[in-house]
Amino acid sequence: MTAGDVDGSSQIPRRVAGHFHMVKVFGPMMSHYASGTLTGTAICSSSLRNRRARKAPPAPSPPVTHDLIVTGTITPDATGFYDEAGIYNGQPYYERTDTAFAIWYWSTPFPPSQYWFISAAPGDRTGPYWGLYVGPGDPPYGFYFPNNGATGGARVNPAP
Repeated sequence: MTAGDVDGSSQIPRRVAGHFHMVKVFGPMMSHYASGTLTGTAICSSSLRNRRARKAPPAPSPPVTHDLIVTGTITPDATGFYDEAGIYNGQPYYERTDTAFAIWYWSTPFPPSQYWFISAAPGDRTGPYWGLYVGPGDPPYGFYFPNNGATGGARVNPAP
Protein backbone atom coordinates (compact mmCIF):
# COMPACT_ATOMS: atom_id res chain seq x y z
CA MET A 1 0.00 0.00 0.00
CA THR A 2 1.08 3.54 -0.59
CA ALA A 3 -0.21 6.89 0.49
CA GLY A 4 -3.58 7.51 -1.10
CA ASP A 5 -4.65 3.89 -1.33
CA VAL A 6 -8.32 3.13 -1.62
CA ASP A 7 -8.90 3.01 2.16
CA GLY A 8 -6.81 6.22 2.62
CA SER A 9 -4.23 4.53 4.84
CA SER A 10 -0.44 4.55 4.74
CA GLN A 11 2.27 2.85 6.66
CA ILE A 12 4.91 4.81 8.63
CA PRO A 13 7.95 3.48 10.46
CA ARG A 14 7.60 3.19 14.19
CA ARG A 15 10.50 2.37 16.55
CA VAL A 16 9.81 -0.55 18.84
CA ALA A 17 12.55 -2.14 20.97
CA GLY A 18 15.38 -0.82 18.81
CA HIS A 19 13.79 -1.87 15.50
CA PHE A 20 11.65 -0.04 12.99
CA HIS A 21 8.33 -1.70 12.26
CA MET A 22 5.80 -0.71 9.69
CA VAL A 23 2.67 0.65 11.29
CA LYS A 24 -0.48 1.20 9.36
CA VAL A 25 -2.00 4.63 9.89
CA PHE A 26 -4.88 6.40 8.27
CA GLY A 27 -4.40 9.65 6.39
CA PRO A 28 -1.66 11.09 4.20
CA MET A 29 1.07 11.10 6.88
CA MET A 30 3.94 9.52 4.95
CA SER A 31 4.59 8.70 1.38
CA HIS A 32 7.52 6.33 1.86
CA TYR A 33 8.47 3.28 3.90
CA ALA A 34 11.42 2.28 6.09
CA SER A 35 12.26 -0.76 8.12
CA GLY A 36 15.41 -2.18 9.73
CA THR A 37 17.56 -2.25 12.85
CA LEU A 38 18.95 0.88 14.51
CA THR A 39 22.71 1.18 14.25
CA GLY A 40 25.29 3.82 15.12
CA THR A 41 25.89 5.97 18.20
CA ALA A 42 23.02 7.06 20.33
CA ILE A 43 22.67 10.80 20.45
CA CYS A 44 22.20 12.42 23.82
CA SER A 45 22.20 16.01 24.95
CA SER A 46 25.46 17.71 25.93
CA SER A 47 24.20 18.24 29.46
CA LEU A 48 24.04 14.46 29.90
CA ARG A 49 27.20 13.79 27.95
CA ASN A 50 29.20 16.18 30.13
CA ARG A 51 28.08 14.73 33.44
CA ARG A 52 31.34 13.38 34.70
CA ALA A 53 32.47 13.02 38.26
CA ARG A 54 34.03 16.37 39.01
CA LYS A 55 36.35 17.13 41.87
CA ALA A 56 34.88 19.29 44.57
CA PRO A 57 36.30 22.81 44.56
CA PRO A 58 39.09 23.30 47.10
CA ALA A 59 38.08 24.62 50.47
CA PRO A 60 38.66 28.34 50.81
CA SER A 61 41.84 29.34 52.56
CA PRO A 62 41.40 30.53 56.11
CA PRO A 63 41.67 34.28 56.43
CA VAL A 64 45.09 35.67 57.26
CA THR A 65 45.24 36.69 60.91
CA HIS A 66 47.80 38.73 62.78
CA ASP A 67 48.52 39.16 66.46
CA LEU A 68 49.04 42.91 66.87
CA ILE A 69 48.53 46.14 64.97
CA VAL A 70 50.58 49.32 65.44
CA THR A 71 48.92 52.61 64.51
CA GLY A 72 49.87 56.27 64.76
CA THR A 73 51.61 59.04 62.88
CA ILE A 74 55.18 58.08 63.67
CA THR A 75 58.66 58.41 62.20
CA PRO A 76 60.19 56.11 61.23
CA ASP A 77 57.02 54.37 60.07
CA ALA A 78 56.65 51.29 62.30
CA THR A 79 52.89 50.98 61.73
CA GLY A 80 51.39 47.76 60.44
CA PHE A 81 50.60 44.19 61.44
CA TYR A 82 52.85 42.15 63.73
CA ASP A 83 52.95 38.39 64.25
CA GLU A 84 54.47 36.37 67.08
CA ALA A 85 57.98 35.36 66.02
CA GLY A 86 59.52 33.71 69.08
CA ILE A 87 60.51 34.27 72.70
CA TYR A 88 62.77 37.06 73.99
CA ASN A 89 63.42 37.65 77.72
CA GLY A 90 60.84 35.02 78.61
CA GLN A 91 58.00 36.73 76.72
CA PRO A 92 56.76 36.43 73.15
CA TYR A 93 58.17 38.95 70.72
CA TYR A 94 56.45 40.10 67.55
CA GLU A 95 57.79 41.07 64.14
CA ARG A 96 56.13 43.28 61.57
CA THR A 97 55.11 41.30 58.49
CA ASP A 98 58.10 42.70 56.54
CA THR A 99 60.41 42.04 59.59
CA ALA A 100 61.63 45.69 59.62
CA PHE A 101 60.44 46.23 63.24
CA ALA A 102 59.84 44.14 66.34
CA ILE A 103 57.87 44.50 69.56
CA TRP A 104 59.75 42.96 72.48
CA TYR A 105 59.81 42.79 76.29
CA TRP A 106 62.56 43.98 78.65
CA SER A 107 62.77 43.91 82.43
CA THR A 108 65.34 45.22 84.91
CA PRO A 109 65.80 43.91 88.44
CA PHE A 110 67.02 47.19 90.10
CA PRO A 111 64.87 49.18 90.17
CA PRO A 112 62.32 46.57 89.16
CA SER A 113 60.62 47.67 85.98
CA GLN A 114 59.17 46.12 82.86
CA TYR A 115 58.90 47.62 79.38
CA TRP A 116 57.64 46.74 75.94
CA PHE A 117 59.61 48.31 73.09
CA ILE A 118 59.15 48.80 69.36
CA SER A 119 62.50 48.91 67.56
CA ALA A 120 64.39 47.49 64.58
CA ALA A 121 65.12 44.17 66.37
CA PRO A 122 64.64 42.57 69.81
CA GLY A 123 67.10 44.10 72.28
CA ASP A 124 68.09 46.94 69.92
CA ARG A 125 67.70 50.45 71.38
CA THR A 126 70.55 52.04 69.42
CA GLY A 127 68.26 53.59 66.79
CA PRO A 128 64.81 55.18 67.08
CA TYR A 129 62.41 53.24 69.32
CA TRP A 130 59.18 53.57 71.30
CA GLY A 131 58.64 52.35 74.87
CA LEU A 132 55.72 51.37 77.11
CA TYR A 133 56.18 51.00 80.87
CA VAL A 134 54.07 48.07 82.15
CA GLY A 135 53.46 45.97 85.23
CA PRO A 136 54.59 42.35 85.55
CA GLY A 137 52.82 40.13 83.01
CA ASP A 138 51.04 42.96 81.21
CA PRO A 139 50.40 42.48 77.49
CA PRO A 140 52.06 44.80 74.94
CA TYR A 141 48.88 46.87 74.38
CA GLY A 142 48.95 50.60 74.93
CA PHE A 143 50.47 53.94 73.98
CA TYR A 144 54.25 53.89 73.32
CA PHE A 145 56.36 57.02 73.78
CA PRO A 146 59.10 57.94 71.27
CA ASN A 147 62.79 57.79 72.19
CA ASN A 148 66.20 58.24 70.58
CA GLY A 149 65.04 60.19 67.51
CA ALA A 150 61.66 58.53 66.99
CA THR A 151 58.69 60.92 66.68
CA GLY A 152 54.97 60.55 67.37
CA GLY A 153 53.19 58.18 69.68
CA ALA A 154 52.56 54.60 68.60
CA ARG A 155 49.50 52.65 69.73
CA VAL A 156 49.58 48.84 69.93
CA ASN A 157 46.33 46.85 70.00
CA PRO A 158 45.27 43.29 69.25
CA ALA A 159 44.85 42.92 65.50
CA PRO A 160 41.25 42.84 64.28
